[in-house]
Amino acid sequence: MLLEISGLLSHKVSFWLSSLLVVFIIVFRDKSVGGDTERYWQFFQDFGNTYYGTPDSPGEGMEPGFVAIGKLFIAITKNGYLWIAVTGLLNMIPYMILVKRESYIKSIPFFLMVSNVWGLISTEITALRQIYAVSFAICAYLIYTSNIKRKKKLILTVACLIMSMMTHNSMLIALPLLLIAYFLKIKPKYGLIAMVSSLVIVLVVPNIFSSIFNEFYAQMRFVDAASRMTDYYDNANYDLTYEISFNRLGPQTLAGCLVVWLGRKDEKTSMFALSCIVLGICMYNIGAAFPMMTRAAFALTLVGSTYVPVGFMKKKNRIARWIYILLMIFFLRTSIKYYNNYEETGGNLIPYTFIWEK
Repeated sequence: MLLEISGLLSHKVSFWLSSLLVVFIIVFRDKSVGGDTERYWQFFQDFGNTYYGTPDSPGEGMEPGFVAIGKLFIAITKNGYLWIAVTGLLNMIPYMILVKRESYIKSIPFFLMVSNVWGLISTEITALRQIYAVSFAICAYLIYTSNIKRKKKLILTVACLIMSMMTHNSMLIALPLLLIAYFLKIKPKYGLIAMVSSLVIVLVVPNIFSSIFNEFYAQMRFVDAASRMTDYYDNANYDLTYEISFNRLGPQTLAGCLVVWLGRKDEKTSMFALSCIVLGICMYNIGAAFPMMTRAAFALTLVGSTYVPVGFMKKKNRIARWIYILLMIFFLRTSIKYYNNYEETGGNLIPYTFIWEK
C-alpha cells in the first residue's frame, strides 16, 4: 500500500500483489480457520448428522440457493479442502473486478480487508453462505453497469439478484439497502453528517435503537425467511450491546469520514461505492445495538471499501491521507491483538493455519 501511494509501484502491479496475497490467505486456510469453516467443510463432504446437515438433507434454515451450490459441488468432488479453496477464489473474483474497475488506489481495499475493518475478512472466511450471496449481488452490479446488450444484461442481473436472495437471508435487508445506495447518490457533505450523527446517537442514546430492533424482532420472528437472523436475538453469545463504545466504533467511523472527505470534490469515483460506505457505516454503528445486524451491513461495507477517490492522492490532502494510513495500521494491530485473545468459537482466525500444516 505504501509503495503504491509513494509511486514506487504502479497501480496494476500493486493491485495484483495485494489481491493475490488476500486470495492466498483465504484460499489456502485450513478448515480450523474461521468460526463455521469446519461445519461447511463437513456439509460439502456430505457427512451425516452435522450442524448444517448435508446437501441432500440440509439443516433447518439452510437456504435453497446454497443447498443447490452444495449439490453441484459434491457432484464433482467431495473434497472439503478443495471446496474451501474454490469458494474463496470464486467469491473474491467479483470483488477483485470491482476494486480494479472503481478504486483509485488498488491496494487499500485489500488492506482494509486483511485489517478486518468492519469485520470484512472475519466474515469472508466464516460466513460462506453470506459471502456467496454478496458475491452474486456484486456480480449483478457489475453486469448491470457493463456494456452487455440490454436484454441479456437485465436477464443476468435479475438472475444474480434472485440467487443472492436465495443464498442467504441477510440479503432480505442488504439488497434493498444496496438498491437505495445505487439510486440515492449521497453527496459527501450529507454522508459525513450521517456517519457522525449515527455514531453520536448510538453512543449517547443507544436505547433508542434497541427499541426499534425490539419491534423489528417482534414483527419478523415468525417470518421463516428471517428466522436465521432473529434466532440470534435472544442468544447471549451474539449480544453486541456491550460493544457500543467509542473505542470500537469511533476509529472505523473516522476512517469512513476521512475517505469521504478526501473525495468531496471527486466526481469520477463511483457514487455507488460512496453511498455504500456511508450507509454501511451508519448501519454498522446502529447495528451495535442489535445482535448480528452488522451482518446485514456487510454487503454495504464490502462494496464501500472500494471507495478510494482520486482526491486521496492530492497534495493538499496529504495530512488527511497519512492519518488514514495510520488508522489502517492501527486496525491491523488491533485485529491481531483481538483475535489472539479471542477464545470463543465464532473467531478462530489466529493462530492462522494453512492446509498443508495439518
